[in-house]
This record gives sequence, C-alpha cells and structure tokens, in this order.
Amino acid sequence: MATYSNHRYQTSFARSLLYPWLHLQRFYGTPSLVTLQRTLKTAELLSTSTMSASPMHRVTLFKIESQADRQSLMDLYRTLPTTAVRNGKPYILSAAVGPTFDDTRNQGYTLAAFTMFATEDDMRFYDEGCAAHAEIKKLARSIHGGGVMTVYFQDGL
Repeated sequence: MATYSNHRYQTSFARSLLYPWLHLQRFYGTPSLVTLQRTLKTAELLSTSTMSASPMHRVTLFKIESQADRQSLMDLYRTLPTTAVRNGKPYILSAAVGPTFDDTRNQGYTLAAFTMFATEDDMRFYDEGCAAHAEIKKLARSIHGGGVMTVYFQDGL
C-alpha cells in the first residue's frame, strides 16, 4: 500500500513538472482556451523578439460618461491582437481593456486600457504609425469627457 501511495505521489510530482498549470487548476479552475492561446502567443513573441531589457508596459485611462461609448471603445481595443501588425506580424505582446470599478480613487476615469510591447520602438510605432491605434485614437477623441491619461514604464521588479 505504501508503494502504491508513493508511486501516486511521484507520478503527481512528475506531472506537475511537465504541466505546471495542473496544480493551479485545483485553485483557479481549468484555464480557458483563450487564456492558453494568449499565454502561448506571448511566450512565442517574447522568445522571438529582440528585447533589450524588460517589455514596455503602457496604461491609458479614459473619462467617458456614456456606457455605450465605453463599450464601443472596448470593442475596438478587443480587435488589437489581430489588427495591430508591424511588418506583417502582430507586435503587441499583451492587451487588456475594461471599465474601472466605482471607487473614489479612480478620480473620474471610467475605462482603463493596458498594452505591453517588446521594445520602446514598438510602442513608438503604436503611437505614430499603427492604423489600428489610429482608429482607437479617432474614436476616443470624439467621446472622452475631458480626460485621457497615458503612462508607460518598464517593470522594475
């Protein structure tokens, strides 16, 4: 009986080394296919990029009163992974967008967007030459209610 139990432990341990997300399933549930695809895409982009240090993280906050306007901007952001290309390839490592929580600390910002780039040059291209981002900027300028704030940084941890 002890051998069987030990064997089960060894098998479980070996499986956790081969598939590290298996033990996380117990706590967080099974990851969705979209989550796994995003993880694999980010890993592929990181491995093939010419990153000098750490990726560039960019956060943009919007003050948009209308729920319908926020939704239309979020819909445009959701197309970024497929429409934002540079030299024929996607160059945004990660993107996320969503409404902010109703909290006094949000200072009136109602929508937050996050993008991550391999290099500062990729982020500059996003600002100045990306057609997908130009569409987002055009819509955002027409609907924001007096406030857009963008900051970017490299991870210092």
